[in-house]
Amino acid sequence: MTLFEKSGDAWVQLAYLAQTNPINYEKAGTSIALSPNGQRAAMYAPNSYGPTLQTGALYLFWNDGGGWGQRQKITLGLGEEETLVKFGYSPHFTEDGNRLVFSASSLSGATTGEGAVFVYDFDSLTNQFIRTQKISPPTSATTSFGYVSNISEDGSTLVVTRPKEVEVDVEQGAVYTYLRKADGQFELQHKIFAPRRWANQVFGEQLSLSRNGSALAVSARAYDAENDYAGIVFTYIRNSNGTWKYVGELTPPSPALAGSTQFGLKQQLDSSGTRLLVAARNGMNGSIKTGSAYLYTYSDQKWTLTDTLYSHDGIADDVFGDGLGMSGDGKTIVVGAAEHDDAGMASTGAAYIFTEKISADATSIAGDPRELVPTKATKLELHLPFDLDISDIGPFANAVGVGNLVTLSSVKKVGVAAGTFGASSYVTYPTVGIAQRFSVAFWFYADSTQTSGARLIEAASFRVRLNSTPTQLVFESKRASGTIVPTWVSDRNSIQPGRWHHIAIVYGGTLASVPTMYLNSVPLLNYNTGPAPSG
Repeated sequence: MTLFEKSGDAWVQLAYLAQTNPINYEKAGTSIALSPNGQRAAMYAPNSYGPTLQTGALYLFWNDGGGWGQRQKITLGLGEEETLVKFGYSPHFTEDGNRLVFSASSLSGATTGEGAVFVYDFDSLTNQFIRTQKISPPTSATTSFGYVSNISEDGSTLVVTRPKEVEVDVEQGAVYTYLRKADGQFELQHKIFAPRRWANQVFGEQLSLSRNGSALAVSARAYDAENDYAGIVFTYIRNSNGTWKYVGELTPPSPALAGSTQFGLKQQLDSSGTRLLVAARNGMNGSIKTGSAYLYTYSDQKWTLTDTLYSHDGIADDVFGDGLGMSGDGKTIVVGAAEHDDAGMASTGAAYIFTEKISADATSIAGDPRELVPTKATKLELHLPFDLDISDIGPFANAVGVGNLVTLSSVKKVGVAAGTFGASSYVTYPTVGIAQRFSVAFWFYADSTQTSGARLIEAASFRVRLNSTPTQLVFESKRASGTIVPTWVSDRNSIQPGRWHHIAIVYGGTLASVPTMYLNSVPLLNYNTGPAPSG
């Protein structure tokens, strides 16, 4: 497990965490957790050994002043291994990192026990976490209690799912909610069913809580009785009397073919409970099954879709959305793609970081240009907010002439620094300055095969591709419909405030000279001579 820390505008590696005495096929990191204050981390290893049997373990890490390292390994005790496995699954910390909850599943064929949730509290005297409560299912009927567990950041509310709960002789699923008493123990308060129920719904496959536990989102695998794995998310708020009120349901905006979108397999509420991020690992980007993530905002007693996120390369079956995280304020988003290929290596995985940018007249999300991958990326994408109309650039829209040199000396007012482009140059990219409200315009001089000379290209959602002849640029514009259209013309219709826009620079062929792209005056990519990188 690798920890990253934001330093200024950059994400830098803080620590690489691994168990002290690993064993073969331990699969540590199958499920992980980081406390909201960033001070403690947990790593679940399903194939780790307890006292005698391979029943799972949870490794705990924190910085004790001498750096990050493993500080504890939690396992089942003697006598517990005969009934429980997968000990340590679905870990979650409270805000201060001093309380930890996680699950264990029943052992197939066991005559006692059918899953449990464990509560551990940090003891400052021993500098270790100690077990303070084991929560068993209120009734015994199925083997899925504790499939997912979660605790609110303030530590007041604990929620446990049981997706195989049987109600009226039908396996539908249920969610149990607990409140912490004055003595620190959790007590069962309510049992929640989906407002619409059908067989094999798997209600409770995933869930998330707001900081104080007053907002709850619960995922179900089956959208309806006919749609096997489209996915659906049910949302609830807790009334002042402690009861739960159903708010509404969210369904896939762009369902995959054959009903396997897997919408809601991963989802997270922000601390306020007013932003909800839902992943669909098989979501559609146009006609391509790349995976997607959807950001919803709660206002006026309803949820509204405010943004749709995709991986910038748009490769099929990357399962973008296989993992996700969102900061407490809802302004930073990380989405994982477990099957992402990089530098010729298959399924190395990647994480994509997105941050919110506030403009003068709109709120939009912009993705971080850095893609966290194990090796050097061969593709660079910048995700930037665009909220100005081309008319804001003023007279430069009319300054283009065949055979003329174009100078951008006055375009600084919209965030683009000066630069000169001529017929004899390949292309020079301007320095992009980040401002609260800006637009980006690219000017270039076309080669002799183009009849209309220099063009002003508005920065919509397009990608720039260099052909094997470096004097020719191909701008491909991604329209609102999702289709990729080769174009030399501004595509103004695809620019929408509050939507995701991106610029990708992809190099192909053998290039003798390649330009440098700058963001905040820091070079992000500069390949010199030699064959083009793969990918």
